[in-house]
Amino acid sequence: MMELPNPRETLSPAEIEACRHRIRFIHDQILLWEGSPTGDFRHLAVSYERLLEIQALGKKLVLIVDLTDCPRPTAAYRKAVQRIGMEVKHMFFRGAVVTGRSPFINIAAKIIITMIGYRTYSFHATLEDAKRACFRELNLPLAGV
Repeated sequence: MMELPNPRETLSPAEIEACRHRIRFIHDQILLWEGSPTGDFRHLAVSYERLLEIQALGKKLVLIVDLTDCPRPTAAYRKAVQRIGMEVKHMFFRGAVVTGRSPFINIAAKIIITMIGYRTYSFHATLEDAKRACFRELNLPLAGV
């Protein structure tokens, strides 16, 4: 298990629940992870705990990571995300990354994905584009996406 700060020491229960809600199923097979708009390690720790809970379900999933509201990550934050990604990568058979129009976030995401070793992934400017791509990949109806 990776060493991250204990979020329960400094975050309120409402803040923890809000962080947990940033990782949620949008379909049985599709998990959405909305990145933290603060780049806070406490929020990353809550995300890590949430991913471990989902990992315990034993499902193979598609992961959409939405980074549009995220700040430019520090080297330490990128390393922590990379370590988390390495630990849970077997859960996912496809990934989609939403970077908006930020070239810095796009580059950082590509570096992390390459270092983790994900092979099947795509980049998108909007969350809607990523959802459509993932639903098509799974041959799911696009109604309501």
